[in-house]
Amino acid sequence: MKDRDAINGATPPPPSDLSARRTTPMYVRSLLWKNWLLKRRHPMATFLEVALPCVFIVLLSVLKNQTTKVTVPAGWSDDTASPFDKNVGTSYNLFALESTDMSPRFYTTEVTLTGLIMSLAGQTIRGGIKLDELAPSDLSACTTGVLVRGAIDTDPSSPYRVPDACAGKVSPYKIAIAPDNTFTREYFMQTMDQWYPRIKLRNGTGVVPEIPSLRESVVFFKTAKDLEDYITSNNYGDGVKNPRIYGGIVFDKLPGEDDIGQFTSIEYSLRLNSTTNGRGATSLVPRTIGDPPALSPFQRKINVDHYPRYATSGFMTLQTLVTRFVTSPSVQEALLKPLRQVPQPYLGGAVAPFPIETYINAPFYDQVKDVFALVFILAYLYCVSRILVVFIQEKESRLREYMKILGVKEKAIIISWYITYGAILLVGTFFQALAGLVGQGIAFSNISVLSDNFRFSTALLFFLIDTVLYTLLGLYFEKVIPKDYGTTLNPHQ
Repeated sequence: MKDRDAINGATPPPPSDLSARRTTPMYVRSLLWKNWLLKRRHPMATFLEVALPCVFIVLLSVLKNQTTKVTVPAGWSDDTASPFDKNVGTSYNLFALESTDMSPRFYTTEVTLTGLIMSLAGQTIRGGIKLDELAPSDLSACTTGVLVRGAIDTDPSSPYRVPDACAGKVSPYKIAIAPDNTFTREYFMQTMDQWYPRIKLRNGTGVVPEIPSLRESVVFFKTAKDLEDYITSNNYGDGVKNPRIYGGIVFDKLPGEDDIGQFTSIEYSLRLNSTTNGRGATSLVPRTIGDPPALSPFQRKINVDHYPRYATSGFMTLQTLVTRFVTSPSVQEALLKPLRQVPQPYLGGAVAPFPIETYINAPFYDQVKDVFALVFILAYLYCVSRILVVFIQEKESRLREYMKILGVKEKAIIISWYITYGAILLVGTFFQALAGLVGQGIAFSNISVLSDNFRFSTALLFFLIDTVLYTLLGLYFEKVIPKDYGTTLNPHQ
């Protein structure tokens, strides 16, 4: 060998220089050049890897332009096409009625506390268990006593207790108050006794319609924890002694006994049933709990599903009750007596949504939302298949084993393909961004904005996690799965 090198006039490099140049970056550069030559041999396939996602974006844009866009005007409006112009939505006045059942379209009224108390009696009868087992006379006495006379008290000594004719088959609905202390019993409820006493609707003898007092419609709990434990207990709703809870007023922060009647901070929570049924239907009030809480920052149209619930379920009624109690100082008793007797309007407070700004409604997105995930997969299916092809070809042609024999490291091969297709997809993103300039999309300014309890940045984070996870799994299986050529490692080591 030395003589041959001497004859050719070449001096062989020392072994130390060769080993120093056998580094991963050197292998990666060589493999990248190899990948470039492979891609240049198949220009059409490389072009389709970049162009197909752009073609799908352009195709969706063309289909979107074929649908009719509706410009929804500002105010109380919706996307119903106007009879004069199908491209313009319909505006209504605040008090407009639905054409089907003549109910208010946007405007609604807050339920009065008197109406809420009376509705609890109706729910008590509707929630009765096996009332048909009662004798006709007992059934009549039970329903008349609860619905007409307002006999809903759970105190056995009260003249307005639940009729014995009900035979324990009804459990009255109550409003829970917690905690049970001097402030809630001696201050809050004494004021409520003046505001909402028992009222007879007419004079006369016999069965006279009466509205129960608020005191008869509440039940006290020592703490909020006791309220929660009671609702989840097995005795909940079992007969008259275990009433059902329609809603709760929980005072989280209240004045001490020495500070009652003075200006101090009071914090309270209103708790109503927000459980959704199996079909996702909203209960008394919408669910606002969760991490993150329900939020729709991209909502543009008026949603008439939620805000009427707060008005008609009694949520706003209880809120008005506590707010008026907190903000009404005890002065000039003679003048305030009429206000205390009627602290809320007979017809209820007005509730209406805020008017909206004008926007363009594109029904195309609602039409393709069920198939968009499939379209997205099809857009990148060819590129993914090409990635699989190059890996399979390397395995079938034993090219990877030959490169390992020559000293190329496994990680250099993987890194080279990551860089190759990272560059191809990066080029594709520029053309996709140009193709997607037809409307507003995701940008760095709104990448983390919460939409339907999901952030796009979360998807990118999981893409990154999946990339690392599946790469590690692929390298592991490459080492331990038996194959015809090369050596495998013991998976238990």
